[in-house]
Amino acid sequence: MDNIQAEEKFNSVIEHKNDAVPVHQLFSSDFFVGIGIHKDLHIFELEETTCLYHSSVQLPMDVPVGTRAAFPIESLKDYCCIITPECLVEPAGYVSILHEMVHCHQGRTCELELKNTLQIHQKAVQANDYMWELNHQFPYSNLLFRSLIENVSGWSAADTSAILVKLKSELSQMDYEYMIWQIWKEGFARFTENIIRRSDSLPENVAGNNSSKPDRQSLYYVGDFIWRQLKKKDRNLVASIGESFGIILNMMAV
Repeated sequence: MDNIQAEEKFNSVIEHKNDAVPVHQLFSSDFFVGIGIHKDLHIFELEETTCLYHSSVQLPMDVPVGTRAAFPIESLKDYCCIITPECLVEPAGYVSILHEMVHCHQGRTCELELKNTLQIHQKAVQANDYMWELNHQFPYSNLLFRSLIENVSGWSAADTSAILVKLKSELSQMDYEYMIWQIWKEGFARFTENIIRRSDSLPENVAGNNSSKPDRQSLYYVGDFIWRQLKKKDRNLVASIGESFGIILNMMAV
């Protein structure tokens, strides 16, 4: 896929990005999207109505096929959505890109500040462990957590808060912080993604909903519904994602 073809594909993504502004104001911003091919990242800038090739950079490692991610790129001094070429030809591949735009927004606004308050992140930095968000060994088989997966879609915010209080007393501080971080970060991206999916008559992303086989995506699934509960309590919390982190950390006491 050459640059002109990519720009044409991204024009469709821009249309969907603009359509998503009522979901969250973050989609009114411009974003960089990079197409990773081996170690090469070909970066395009998606503005309000146009997409233009920006630059290409060499990464220290290959971008695995199927990558959907968001990272800061030093030469941009900004965050960049990172995909591989097939994303642009997949049906509804734009949803994955919009999902990663959510992570870019988190990174641009409050993510690092919030991370720095967490002991799990502080210790990871000391240990040069930059993959803790993916690799932390959370006790997914915990019975309370499995109950949360099984029931959160039908619970009220009060029901969920009660389980979070119990989980805080059962989990180590590291595990509890990890759970809250994933609920806030990935849960918000999943929550936003599923609003877009419902609006576009696409099936929701419910990966992680099997309480008999819980995994990291179960935290994203739970987070989606916790964000839905927060929105019901106070719509402003969806706009003020930094403020929302403290509320989730303190067991959703609004």
